[in-house]
Amino acid sequence: MSVGFQGIGTTSSSRQLSSLSGQAVTVKFNGQIVATGVVDAHQNVVLTFTASVPRGSTVQITVGTLTASVVLATSTTGTVVSVTINPDGTLSVSAHDDNGNENENEDEDHDGNPSNVTTNTPTLPANLPFTVTAACGEITITATDIRIAFLDFIEKVSDDESDDDAGARGRIEIKNLAFSTTLNNPLMEPALSSAARLEIRVYDASHHRLADVKAPLSAVTSGSTAATACPTVAPTVAPTVAPTVAPTIAPTAAPTASPMPIG
Repeated sequence: MSVGFQGIGTTSSSRQLSSLSGQAVTVKFNGQIVATGVVDAHQNVVLTFTASVPRGSTVQITVGTLTASVVLATSTTGTVVSVTINPDGTLSVSAHDDNGNENENEDEDHDGNPSNVTTNTPTLPANLPFTVTAACGEITITATDIRIAFLDFIEKVSDDESDDDAGARGRIEIKNLAFSTTLNNPLMEPALSSAARLEIRVYDASHHRLADVKAPLSAVTSGSTAATACPTVAPTVAPTVAPTVAPTIAPTAAPTASPMPIG
């Protein structure tokens, strides 16, 4: 994995970095250091992994006081990352695979938590304040951060649909829904198509946006930790009714008259 740093020299009190050259960089996965490197004079670093990390995993890159979260590529073994330090101390992180086929852009807070994610990759960051999965034709959003109080959910049938095309072709829009770890949780909505595009925004009680995620449905179909078979409905078998046999009536013999006595 290669990482380039930009925006060095920000005046933010939280990011007083004139240069990262010569500083050590560590990459952590599940709290364990899995790669290391040193920033060169051009503010770039090539990181050498010392442990195996699954493709599509979320890792944390730390250099000095700076921490950024990155989702590794799924289609190739290499991931190219650009980290920009903004004047307010937040980060803009972009990542793509070796071939440029997977692209993910994130804005992150001071702790490396994503606040704005736009992606066409098949995996979402693991450190979002909610989880979202899709299976059996249903999308499930579960709040995991106690700060969440409201949610917006927009599902477009495909990427071809304009963001302004509200209500078109069965599009689903839910705005300002009261949503938390204890209210309307989880939220379940139908998946409109396999090409659907989702936007999920969550806010705190003061309507400060915590996260805004734009992703294809394919990015959440693999979100479940274990494969679960979709329920199947057994066909209803109509009861068979035995044919009713009409009773047979034995023929009644006509009475015979006794012969008249003689004499």
